Amino acid sequence: YRGTNPPGLHLYDIEREVSSQIDKRGGMNIWSRDGNYITYSVYYEGNYYIIDRSFDGLYSDTLITSDRFIGPYCWSTDKRYFIYVYMNERYIRDLMYLDMSQSERTPMVLSNEPVHETFADLDPSGKYFVYVTDHVYVQPFPPDGQRIKVSDERGGEPCWLRGGDEI
Repeated sequence: YRGTNPPGLHLYDIEREVSSQIDKRGGMNIWSRDGNYITYSVYYEGNYYIIDRSFDGLYSDTLITSDRFIGPYCWSTDKRYFIYVYMNERYIRDLMYLDMSQSERTPMVLSNEPVHETFADLDPSGKYFVYVTDHVYVQPFPPDGQRIKVSDERGGEPCWLRGGDEI
């Protein structure tokens, strides 16, 4: 959770009733599907960073850095692809992704419409993603320009069920 006193990103152990600080600057965050990693954004010295970190402390990696807001949304099941939000120069949120199997982590556009795109999630097979703009849409992944509108109005935080056949 994000705390305010002390500030930052915290992990709360329910059984032991103990809270520990993960990062004093942590912001928007997601858990890995296996629960062993947390990916979170931080703002530090004029830049935004997305950091991926294991809970055992043996692994930590800065995935991407930007002078504009960025925040994590989801990983593919195999952790090959990472989807995040990027605030573009028009202050509109675009969906981006990284292919972690590439030696160069080049940001690729997932969706950049003239309105905010938010709340993206990859299905467990990695073949489709769901996201929100003025409606909720499903598209093939990687994107090919096709999309299916699955709501008649704006939705919020759509996610795939574990089987991947329902949102």
